[in-house]
Amino acid sequence: MGSTIFNVLLGLLAMYFVLVIIFKLLRLIFRKIFNKNNSQKQENYYISKPWKPQKTYVDKTTKIDIDENTKVLIDEVSDKLALVKNAKYSVKSLMNKEEVRVFYKIEEWVKNRNMGERVFSEVPLGVYLKTPCDSAHLAIRYKRADFIIVDRLGKAKCAIEYQGSGHYQEDALERDKLKAEALASAGVILIEIFENEKDNKSIIWQKLEKAFVGNV
Repeated sequence: MGSTIFNVLLGLLAMYFVLVIIFKLLRLIFRKIFNKNNSQKQENYYISKPWKPQKTYVDKTTKIDIDENTKVLIDEVSDKLALVKNAKYSVKSLMNKEEVRVFYKIEEWVKNRNMGERVFSEVPLGVYLKTPCDSAHLAIRYKRADFIIVDRLGKAKCAIEYQGSGHYQEDALERDKLKAEALASAGVILIEIFENEKDNKSIIWQKLEKAFVGNV
């Protein structure tokens, strides 16, 4: 009887292992079939619908008032051109009336000097002064001297500031200090002409003569 029970248990155990093996084989077969079908679907998807980078739309238009009656939508890429096309320009004087009178006296002196020099007005210091320090250059880049005298090679020799009626406004003193320091560092002569001297050619010429002594 004992041997009979043992044989029954042994048969059940063998059947269990057979079922486990069959189950694993079936699971492996189904997994392969599923993976194959899934890969084919992905392959067909990429063949029929290749990937393309998605474009994200960003509104880059800006509303700009040209005048009281005109509003123009300006694209970021061409906003400056559109502004220029839609704006109305007119000519304005480079110098005020006082500065013009001083300019002609300086120009006459330079012409009589006959050294090939030229006079320019309202030129930013950053155009004719340079420094390896970017921050220092930025500090004076857009600061302007009222007049500049250059030699025949275009090199700055003398800067002239006209301290007229409208000169001392806001941070004018600070700007003057910055310009004076930068010009002195570069070896460019600086002359100041005051409001009560604008019509006195003799005084203006004397200042120029004194400044240019030994600076041929």
